[in-house]
Amino acid sequence: MGARVSGLAFDDDNEVELEGVVQNLDAVARTFTINGFSVNYELASGDDDFDLDDLSDGMAVEVEGYLQDGILMAKEIDDEDDLFDDDDDIEISGDLYDYDSSTRTFRINGVLVQIDSDTDFDDISASSLQDGVFVKVEGDFRSGVLLAEEIEGREGDDEVEGRIEQIDLASEVLIVSGVRVQLTASTLIDDDDDDDGRRSRVDDINAFMVGDYVEMEGRRRNGYLEAFTIEREDDDDDDGDDD
Repeated sequence: MGARVSGLAFDDDNEVELEGVVQNLDAVARTFTINGFSVNYELASGDDDFDLDDLSDGMAVEVEGYLQDGILMAKEIDDEDDLFDDDDDIEISGDLYDYDSSTRTFRINGVLVQIDSDTDFDDISASSLQDGVFVKVEGDFRSGVLLAEEIEGREGDDEVEGRIEQIDLASEVLIVSGVRVQLTASTLIDDDDDDDGRRSRVDDINAFMVGDYVEMEGRRRNGYLEAFTIEREDDDDDDGDDD
């Protein structure tokens, strides 16, 4: 097998191997997701004594198969007692869920993540964490828990800055410098007036006003920018015509 990328290992014949936790299991359609990859196991068999009817959400498995149109067509599936060994250095990414602010824990791809006072944050703040936010976590795996050393927010491939020209609160759309910007549940907003730093757009979108100067990073879609982060600047900080 070749080098692993996001848990996926390739060989020269498009054969792949993937380890992770089963999510979104559909026993009728014979599909599930693992580490963000879609798996079809209609033609798969269980390895050794493993029965595919025992598959369930939250189960750790190893899948062998091949890629077809972006879907992992499983040929063989086996259950895994442990995805990682203690003291393994782990890097994992995906949408977080089961976030608990009191225990400072969440799950990502089925793995329990623990935050502590030594956790570093890059392009995201602790106050921005909520279910559905995409993050990359690096840390050590100990006793079944990933102790987060660093948590990074999603990086975009394009930037837009300028003044807000139009606002559609119902659709959560901004028009900035002629560009249509779509906010999502994962969009993080950094307000100069907010001492706590970035937080979700739920609290802040109603505070946007036409004429506000903003800087945004996100991903170009078909005809619009999907915003990952929005930074609202004070008038004194922007490079507009208000000198």
